[in-house]
Amino acid sequence: MKITQKPGSSVVLAGLIVAMIIAALVAAGPSWAQEKPSPTFKIKITAEQANIRDTPDIGSPVVQQLPEGSVLEAEKKQGEWYLVRFTRDDGLVARGYIHESLVREIEAVPTMPVEETRVEPVKKVDEKPEPERPEDRPAPPPPAPRRASAEFPAAKTFGFSVLAGANFAAVGDLNTGARGLADYYSAVLGIPGTGNVAGLHLTYILGAEISYSLMPGLFATFGMDYFAGRRSSRMEFAAGATPDVLRTRPRVQALPVKLGLAYYPLPYVYLKGGLQYYFVSANYLYRFEKNLYWQEWQGDAKARGIGASVGAGAEYEFYPGLFFVGEAEFRFARFGGFTGKDITINSEGEAYTEQGTLYYFLAEAAGQGAYPLVFIRGDLPTEPGVSGAREARVNLNGMSLKFGIRVRF
Repeated sequence: MKITQKPGSSVVLAGLIVAMIIAALVAAGPSWAQEKPSPTFKIKITAEQANIRDTPDIGSPVVQQLPEGSVLEAEKKQGEWYLVRFTRDDGLVARGYIHESLVREIEAVPTMPVEETRVEPVKKVDEKPEPERPEDRPAPPPPAPRRASAEFPAAKTFGFSVLAGANFAAVGDLNTGARGLADYYSAVLGIPGTGNVAGLHLTYILGAEISYSLMPGLFATFGMDYFAGRRSSRMEFAAGATPDVLRTRPRVQALPVKLGLAYYPLPYVYLKGGLQYYFVSANYLYRFEKNLYWQEWQGDAKARGIGASVGAGAEYEFYPGLFFVGEAEFRFARFGGFTGKDITINSEGEAYTEQGTLYYFLAEAAGQGAYPLVFIRGDLPTEPGVSGAREARVNLNGMSLKFGIRVRF
């Protein structure tokens, strides 16, 4: 049997197939339509200066710094960090991360819209809308608080600090000389002394410092300290009804001018170090009393030199730009070459003045041993019974603990 195909039947069949394909594509339209870009939102910088970093990490390199009031386009929030787009200095658009403490959102983070069917209430024809009352109006949002940087306090260029506290120093030969003089008199008199010749170690300390921001977290510092202290002691030698008395009072004071660096490895915690140029004064007062007779030696000598220090501190911002500060500092400073004068007076009205150098030497006492003494002499002591003479040294090695106020501007 022969089948004869009618003309045009192939065209009709092809048309039906094309129509079915088009219908299938229309039904699947959302699957092949162009994908929409991910939504973004805007944030505004509230710190005076904000760092944009390469990765969401406080130790990540800073790729851009932007001033307060800059508006950025954010793609998402990742923990405490926003991924933002910004324009580099060369005009190219780049991505980076900024900490949440430096910004506030001025557009809410977008979410996928949810279709809702809103049912309009049926109103009566003669019903009049109620007037809006003031208490029904939504309250305006509170202004965003001004927040300082949670990274480093380097957004402000300058700082000024005033601190005070306590200082500990070894002192050295001045203490040795005072104790040696007490032992010398005990040997000469042949009487054990009662009492104690205590050494000078603790002093008060005052300080002021100016800092300048070199880069975020790093400051150059310039300042000065002043510390001074003395220690009075009394030793008695009971030789009769009225004991002989020896009084000693070593005193030291120093003014170091400081130049150094301060580095913040963490927000509000810093390490510091530097060099100091010292102006040092060493003094002694010795007074021996025997019945109505007394004799007194007063010495004042000065020297200069270089020292060094390292330390660490922490600060707490209790008001914008104002900080409570506490720091500990270790000092390395030892000096010789002191020059000055000694004034010797007694109860008979005699007075002697001798210009010279502060010396340390050993003096023999009645063949019972040699005792260390510290006096100002015009020449190196070489008289009989004296040995081991050298220039006296004042040892200011030690540490200080200071507290105060710092202002940044």
